[in-house]
Amino acid sequence: MTIRTLLLAAQILFAATLAADDAILESARAKRAGAERDLATFRSQRIEEEKQLNQQINALYGKLAVARNEHAATDEKLRTLQADVDRARRERSTVIQKATALERALSACAGIALAVTDDAAAFKSDILSGVDARLDHVKRSCSSRMTAEHVFGRTGASINVPVLHIGEAYHLACGATDDTRGLLVSLGDGKWQVSGEFPREAHGMLAAAMASDKIDALPFDISGSLARRPAAKEQSFWEWIETGGFFCWPILALGVLGLLLCIERATTLVTRWPAIRTYAEQALAGCSTIAGAEARESKIESVLLAVEPRLERSMTLIAAVAAIAPLLGLLGTVTGMITTFDVISVEGTGDARNLSGGISVALITTQLGLMVAIPMVLLHAAFRRLVERREATLEAMAEAARGPSAQSPQEASAHA
Repeated sequence: MTIRTLLLAAQILFAATLAADDAILESARAKRAGAERDLATFRSQRIEEEKQLNQQINALYGKLAVARNEHAATDEKLRTLQADVDRARRERSTVIQKATALERALSACAGIALAVTDDAAAFKSDILSGVDARLDHVKRSCSSRMTAEHVFGRTGASINVPVLHIGEAYHLACGATDDTRGLLVSLGDGKWQVSGEFPREAHGMLAAAMASDKIDALPFDISGSLARRPAAKEQSFWEWIETGGFFCWPILALGVLGLLLCIERATTLVTRWPAIRTYAEQALAGCSTIAGAEARESKIESVLLAVEPRLERSMTLIAAVAAIAPLLGLLGTVTGMITTFDVISVEGTGDARNLSGGISVALITTQLGLMVAIPMVLLHAAFRRLVERREATLEAMAEAARGPSAQSPQEASAHA
């Protein structure tokens, strides 16, 4: 009875404990659900706040871009205004100089008037001496003289040549080559450049004038159109190569090498192909009588390995010539451009022709590189196609030799 009572009490106590635990568990679940709802609410609020912040940031970025554009426009206006101010300052300086010269002229006139008033005879003597001085100046200006001058050649290089001055309107560079001989045009700041076409009929006259120090007749460019005419300069092929500089020679050597390789390939793939095909036919015809598939296949592979390299030979080298030639031309152009800009940094730009002359010479290497590369690319493509056709013929002959039931190598060759 006591044991039953104890067991009953224990069951009641256990049930009460379970009920308390269930209550605690339910309370914990309710708290967890509430916490999850609060967390979801917090997350939604945070997401909404992040969206608002992103919108505000994007709006600020837009305002920053607008401000930057306005700042750039303001800077441009400031630069324009500064240029206007500088131009106004220069004009003001010019006006001041003219006013000063005018004041000096007025002072001189006043002095002359005073001298005339004081002594008419002295005034007449001064006027006559001034007129004589001006006539002497005009006579010297209309006379011819020979001086040594630093001028720019047709390519933009600075050279020292004798220059024949005929008055103040006609200047001739009397160099030894076409680049250093011709009419001179002013670049400003006392700089001159050989430009335009030098009259061929003036060559003999100029040589006679330089020999006798007396000029009887020379063509005269009154309108200046002859100086503005582009030079009709004729060059031989080797002169053109020398004008391009050092890099033209390796490009030319690559062209000769590529031409020799193409001749060798054409000879092998066209002229010698019947002999190569006959050799392959005979070798593969003997393979069909070999007993054993592995031995027959090994013999066929050995025949193909002996013939196909003769077809593939030098193809990679032709492709390399086609790729290297324009790169050498580009390297020569870059080197010539660097030299041209070095000259310009020392002598100044002056005129666009001073820059374009050096650039045209620098581009010769690129032109020569492309003249070598384009035929090499076309010939390489043609030879590659011919090699593939020859290899297809060999493969057909090899397939015919692999099985006794297949056609003979001669029939496969005729079919190919």
